[in-house]
Amino acid sequence: MPGNAPQTTRFTRIVTAIADIVALENSRYDDLIPARNLYHLFEATALLHPDRPALTVMNTGDLEVAAAHFSHRELLGRIVQAANLFRSLGVTPDSGPVAFLCPALAHMQVALLGAQVAGVASSINYLLTADAVADLLIAENAEVLMIPSAADDPESWHKAATVMERVPSLRFVLVIGGDSDLPRKMMSFDAARPGVTSLSFSSTPTAPPFARCFIPAGRPAAPSSFA
Repeated sequence: MPGNAPQTTRFTRIVTAIADIVALENSRYDDLIPARNLYHLFEATALLHPDRPALTVMNTGDLEVAAAHFSHRELLGRIVQAANLFRSLGVTPDSGPVAFLCPALAHMQVALLGAQVAGVASSINYLLTADAVADLLIAENAEVLMIPSAADDPESWHKAATVMERVPSLRFVLVIGGDSDLPRKMMSFDAARPGVTSLSFSSTPTAPPFARCFIPAGRPAAPSSFA
């Protein structure tokens, strides 16, 4: 992990009066936030507070079920691993997005951030109908699809299996918590993820035009366009 990451995640001045707020508002954004992309932000926080808790994901609402915990150092490492995997699959800021059809699993959260470092991520409501999901994947020209295993979410897995052949641009389907099925273009996300924790490509030196697509809210059976 580089030791000269932009220090963007700690306060730079103490605010005690209105004049301090005015001075802050009149400051240049680039002076206050030297990070130019998402990776810089997570890198800076991992350098400042490596062992502090960064992310907790509860797979269920039951407090007796163990949750997944990540420190800032661990979170950055997992993000980098996911980003390296996506880049090795040809994902860039100029390629089609990595689409996510998955509930809030622990590895899904990390992969979502990694996709935004490598290129563009798109979150699709997994409660939508198969036809609606297929229409959205085609409209955004998705190249990689992230889905849960059949054991974790059988409905989403089967929905993805029915739409993947209808999306011409789709090149890979990564299964979180599942095995590879290469004849069906399905790869195990856990097995395919590289073990290294250093970024294998140069992070964008300037802010990208966008890093994530959000599907507008609407009736589950008839979504509108994506943005």
